[in-house]
Amino acid sequence: MVPASFPGSLLAGVADHGSFGRSHKRTDETIRKDVMFELQCDPKVADSIIGVAVNNGIVTLNGVVPSFWTEYEAEKAAKRVYGVRAVVNQIEGRLDSKRTDTEIAQDIVDAFSNHVFIKVTVQVGWVTPVGEVRWQFQRKDRA
Repeated sequence: MVPASFPGSLLAGVADHGSFGRSHKRTDETIRKDVMFELQCDPKVADSIIGVAVNNGIVTLNGVVPSFWTEYEAEKAAKRVYGVRAVVNQIEGRLDSKRTDTEIAQDIVDAFSNHVFIKVTVQVGWVTPVGEVRWQFQRKDRA
């Protein structure tokens, strides 16, 4: 058996420093910089202005983005950063262009053209599909 203090040992210094098995805690400032870098490098959110604050590894995102999808992608990007314990998403998604319910309904009817048993209701931008599909994969595709 090789003692921990033996120079060639994999455990050299473990007994002296007592750091074996402990995780390295990252500073809030390092996490904030890494989250901002992640947001800038993600093409789905790179053109958005998003503020980032960190307290004890809890990241708070705020700002206004052009879509709810961008808001979701920003949250996912923050969660990818090592050291992030939780994300508080205070980003507001605002659509740049207003689409009428009729335009939305027409796009949905076109998308569901193969599924004659699907009916949709569009009310103030919210879509509610009702109907039946024959296969489970069709349900997953439309969910």
